[in-house]
Amino acid sequence: MIVGGITGFLYYLLVSFTFPNMQRDQAGLILKYDSLYFVLFTQAKLLIAGLGSFFPDEGDVITQLSLQALILILLAMYVKRAYPCKVYSFNIIEIGFFYISAWACISTALLHYTESTLIGILCLLVGIVVIGIQTYLNYMRSKKAEMECEFIHTLWTSKNQEERK
Repeated sequence: MIVGGITGFLYYLLVSFTFPNMQRDQAGLILKYDSLYFVLFTQAKLLIAGLGSFFPDEGDVITQLSLQALILILLAMYVKRAYPCKVYSFNIIEIGFFYISAWACISTALLHYTESTLIGILCLLVGIVVIGIQTYLNYMRSKKAEMECEFIHTLWTSKNQEERK
């Protein structure tokens, strides 16, 4: 029993920490992430899946949904701070999806707490629309900034090429 537990734990560590390094070495991937993000994201998914086991009772649904929302908000905050994807604008889209998922958990907890389907659905729809608009505006701002940086880089390189001639 002890040998099986130790073997399972070692296998868990091996799978958790070698997969992100293998992903980084694949040349055909368009979206590449930092290895730390992959480890954090995988552990967060396991934690969210495990919450169902730790809180199996019907009365624990609000606690489970609140913890899931907290985990998703923490992931969104990490992505906002670290920008783990090499495609800059995709990070903003991913932040929006994390916030929408967290809002869905909060709306479902509210629905379960108030036992009013109308309040839960209205809260969910308003939140999705507001977060979606904010994500779109952030995305457009980042694309504009990327284009300005690319324009400045183009001007700078063309100016340097003219000076070299």
